[in-house]
Amino acid sequence: MGVDPLYSSYPVRGYPCDLAITAESSLGLAALADALEGGANGRIDGRRARAAERRAAAEEARAARVGASRRAGATDAAWIAHCIDEIKDDDDVLVSESQLALGNIDFRKPGTFFATSPAGGLGWGIGASLGAKLGYGDRRVFCVVGDGSYMFGNPTPAHFVSAANDLPVVTVILNNRMWGSVRKATLGLHPDGAASRANRAPLTYLEPSPAYHRVVEASDGYGEEVATPDALPGALERAIAAVEVDRRQAVLNVQTAYDDSAALADSRR
Repeated sequence: MGVDPLYSSYPVRGYPCDLAITAESSLGLAALADALEGGANGRIDGRRARAAERRAAAEEARAARVGASRRAGATDAAWIAHCIDEIKDDDDVLVSESQLALGNIDFRKPGTFFATSPAGGLGWGIGASLGAKLGYGDRRVFCVVGDGSYMFGNPTPAHFVSAANDLPVVTVILNNRMWGSVRKATLGLHPDGAASRANRAPLTYLEPSPAYHRVVEASDGYGEEVATPDALPGALERAIAAVEVDRRQAVLNVQTAYDDSAALADSRR
């Protein structure tokens, strides 16, 4: 459902669709709700039951992944998402330019999550988070980016703008020390190619990894490196204290693991 559900103006974009409904979402969803109200029958009830079962299975799988990540001592996107969900409020805003596991975060209010649009590009996240903070004022804003996206976001002037205009944001960097999207795309297109056989695929790794958390200190911000899963909840609390109490922006440089086999599986879906 949408004003252009087939994305006819985006020739490179398309999704499988059983029924495309051209409508303004605010009106179309209301009409759909009216049509379903009081009209549940066995077929609809059965569909709801199956959806509830699938959701319960997905929730169980996500919880299992979070637990496995913590036990393994390797921080991943699921654990980071879980920790952010534990500490954020319903009114907090999340801007993500990353592989954050959104299934582990609950959003209960509209206008509290933003991701890169078709009009965006690499480095969009940091600037978008400053715009969100400027627009929302007193509401907390979290920005989650990969290490590559952080560099593309031109962090030195971004942190300067944050300090100069009193726009404190909590930025969380998922630092896997590589261009994860490049690696994933390469494996997806050429699973048996030279890159898949190489110990270190070219144009992929970002090592030695810079101390990204030090960049924000040049603009009097709070920076911290997070090396283990158990250290993340406390680091998030300190970052939020810097933003809310000291009115300083904060950057957490979270060292994450990267699993090539998972990336290949995702790229083949």
